[in-house]
Amino acid sequence: MRNFRTNDVLIRKFKEDDVDNLYKYFNSSDKIPYLSNIIINENKCETQKIVESAMIEYYTEEPIWALEEKQTKDVFGFIKIDNYSPKNKICNISWAMVDNYSNEKLITQALKRVMNYLFDKRGIELIECSYYEQGKETGEILNNVGMKKEAVLKQRRYNEQTNKREDYIIYSMDINDFNLNRKN
Repeated sequence: MRNFRTNDVLIRKFKEDDVDNLYKYFNSSDKIPYLSNIIINENKCETQKIVESAMIEYYTEEPIWALEEKQTKDVFGFIKIDNYSPKNKICNISWAMVDNYSNEKLITQALKRVMNYLFDKRGIELIECSYYEQGKETGEILNNVGMKKEAVLKQRRYNEQTNKREDYIIYSMDINDFNLNRKN
C-alpha cells in the first residue's frame, strides 16, 4: 500500500515513534470511548502492540494508515480498511482522531483521498462505514465525503459511559455516487 498527501494531511504507514503520541492523545480523549469500539490502552505496551500490528497490516488488503498533520508533524489519528472482499468489491472504512483535531477539514480531506484510491486503484465498488449514534460528528463527516445513510439499527449497544442504549448507523457510497460527487 502507498502513502498519500492532501493539502494538510500526510496519510502514511505507522512508525515506531508514533507510539508516544498515540498513547498520549487517545488516552486523553473524552470522545473516543463514546464514538467507536476503540478501547483506550491501559499502558504504552498495548499501544506499541497496536502500532506494530498496524505496521504489518499495511502490507495486506486491510491497511491502517497514520494521519499526520503536515504543518505540525503530529499524528492525530488513523484510517483503517477492513472487511475487504475482492470478490464483492466492497470494504469498510473507519477512523479515529484525537479531540484537539476536531476540525472536520483534516479527516474529510484524508477520507476523500483514501476513498479515491479505493475506488480508482483498488477496484472497490462499495465502501461502508458504521458507527453508534453517540458519534454525531461521524455522521456529519460521512455526509461531507458524500456517503449516504443507509440504515439505522435500533438499540444495538448499551453504552456504559452514558448508561443508555444506542442505535447503530450504517452509511455507504458506491462507485456511481462517488463519480457523481467527483464531478460536482
